[in-house]
Amino acid sequence: MRLGGIFDNSDVDFSYRYAKHGNYSKELHDHTCFEFFLSLSSGGIHYINGEEQILHDGMLVFVRPWDAHYFGPRGSNEPCHVNIAFRPEIIDELFVYLGEKGKDLKKQLLESSLPPFCILTEREKIRILATLKTFAIPIQEETVESKLLFRFFVAELISVFAQKSYIEPEKGDGTPVWLENVCEKMCAHENFSEGLSRMVELSGKTREHLARCMKKYKNTTLSAYVNNLRLEYVASMLLNSKMSIVDLCYDSGFSSLDYFGKQFKKKYGISPSDFRNTMLNS
Repeated sequence: MRLGGIFDNSDVDFSYRYAKHGNYSKELHDHTCFEFFLSLSSGGIHYINGEEQILHDGMLVFVRPWDAHYFGPRGSNEPCHVNIAFRPEIIDELFVYLGEKGKDLKKQLLESSLPPFCILTEREKIRILATLKTFAIPIQEETVESKLLFRFFVAELISVFAQKSYIEPEKGDGTPVWLENVCEKMCAHENFSEGLSRMVELSGKTREHLARCMKKYKNTTLSAYVNNLRLEYVASMLLNSKMSIVDLCYDSGFSSLDYFGKQFKKKYGISPSDFRNTMLNS
């Protein structure tokens, strides 16, 4: 579904609206315009081009006309944001003005598979909201002066965005870099011992989205991945420490000694005690 709104049959340059109290787009759609949206709360989810972004207070996202997206709650937390929409001509004219110097910025904003975003400081967020109040005039009363001021405002947003924006890149094999970073961080004892909740927290994604990505790119489940990290840690400690098997079980993050024993034997073919005795006496 494509949403055009006020830009379809009007000479209006821009529009903004507050999406709160459940009044946000719940159906997948794209646009005939560019837009920024500024999240005013934490906890909602932005579904964008088949991916999921957990929204944070002060998160500013640049959405292009071809991006398909919608919003949803995360648990009991509803999205709350302000949409700032403007005609594509404004972006076109900006890059004409920037010329060759704007080539990298144009690529960053327009050629990434996911919309770039940044996190604003509280001061930056307040300034944007205060500026929007100065545009609180009926659409039919737009003037040359108000349109000019809004173009200055868009240019300012782009300037702030260019300094702070972040794009989620991919590796050569298509694996998202964020996923590789999460897997690397989970190798630390303080993370794998805490388990799945820590992995979800580190990812910044929903558990469901993280699980789908692990299956797609790593061909494993979340629990299997975490358990494997724990078992490799235990195996190493059996050979390089005098910690008891019971202590290693709980230190690695397992909550059941029986389950731990079964998983260890499944991976290494023998029990933890036999593993220690065999390896140290071989």
